[in-house]
Amino acid sequence: MVRGRFRSTSSSSEQLRRFRRHSDHVMRFMDERLVIDPTASTPRPAIFESYKHWRELEGINRGVTAHVLLEAVRQQAAEAGVELTENKVRGNIRVTGVGPGRRRWLGRGRGGIGGHRFLPLFSYV
Repeated sequence: MVRGRFRSTSSSSEQLRRFRRHSDHVMRFMDERLVIDPTASTPRPAIFESYKHWRELEGINRGVTAHVLLEAVRQQAAEAGVELTENKVRGNIRVTGVGPGRRRWLGRGRGGIGGHRFLPLFSYV
């Protein structure tokens, strides 16, 4: 112990992150659906719409507001050394520094893998 605190090791930090990811649905959403990338640009409303859709698929009834979600994304980006910026492009607010991660599942349909349809997480306008 140093100054009344335990030292943190890399393995304990990873275990703590894993625990938080499994207990915090917002962090799970970010891990599954977003990529922190300084060159990516995403419409701000698309981030929250994707979160709401993901939350429904996961069966999570109570979610967070768009403001709280964006602040969590900002914090995760800052931890990765990326500063999120917002710019207005043709009347739409875009967030630079975050982009779509994996693709989302839309249910059974024609085509796709195993009869499932997949679409990009965000549509770019």
